[in-house]
Amino acid sequence: NKIIRTQKKLIDEAYGIINSLNFCEKDIILCNAPVFHSYGQAFGCFAACLAKCKVKYLPSFLIPSHILKELEKNSYTILISTPYYYNMIYDQLDKSNELRYMLSAGGKLSRDVISSGIKINNVYGTTETGAISIQQYKNGGTCASVGTPIDGVKILLGKYVYNEHGVSIYEIYVDSKYIYDYRVKKNKVEAYIGHEFYLGDIGYIDQNGNLFIYGRNDSVINLNGEKISLHEIETVLLSHPYVENVKVVACEKNSVPYYIEAYIVLSKNNNCTKQELRQYIRSRLDFHKIPRFIHIVESLEITETGKILNKQGYKNNT
Repeated sequence: NKIIRTQKKLIDEAYGIINSLNFCEKDIILCNAPVFHSYGQAFGCFAACLAKCKVKYLPSFLIPSHILKELEKNSYTILISTPYYYNMIYDQLDKSNELRYMLSAGGKLSRDVISSGIKINNVYGTTETGAISIQQYKNGGTCASVGTPIDGVKILLGKYVYNEHGVSIYEIYVDSKYIYDYRVKKNKVEAYIGHEFYLGDIGYIDQNGNLFIYGRNDSVINLNGEKISLHEIETVLLSHPYVENVKVVACEKNSVPYYIEAYIVLSKNNNCTKQELRQYIRSRLDFHKIPRFIHIVESLEITETGKILNKQGYKNNT
């Protein structure tokens, strides 16, 4: 499938970003988000160009310290990067620097980043819809949230999915001026008519109007007649003091969820075992939610923007 968005839609989205973040000629942007993805393209190219900002582009893959050195050399006002880099340099970002925004998209920020209190501006969007929301802290909150809609967008909650620890989780829709115009599918061009679009994500909006993403709708599976949230299992594992990162996946047989397994990255310099991790989650989760297999890995496989892949390999299991 290929998505086509007209020049008008791209320009309209860029102005929606400019109006939401007050991009201006005085802004100097440092961007190492890949500009062949919609996030880097919309924020680091189109919006920056139309607002007449100055931009310096860095490679999307580089040593994290290069970002810090560049920030020290010049008076940047906006940093456009990805969670992969923020997760490594957040504690070295000088809180007294002149950055108005530290934009991040393409995946989740780590637990350590969120708990640090640093105000990174999460951006939420898709290829089909363009930018949807930005955490600007207008209504408080943390960088665990993707914030509030940009100009020209409304976020809608659809069908109820499940309840997690007292929080009702819903399907997320968007009413946007920037939704794609055409889709090329099997060599046929299909036009998209309308402003509402089902994103395939689930989450909730808190009392302050901030949107929280809990994952994809297909991350809630039916396993042997039991409804299970993979996000809930990940949250429990991440609460372990020695777990740095985790991805829980459902393995299928004949397109039906068959069992659950977890890929876990441990924090440095600890000897936590699979047995200890299993005992930890047994005391916190129902039996049917416990992964059949736990793999301790050196790192999780990610995309160019730092999003954790749903399919993880076995090459670095221990």
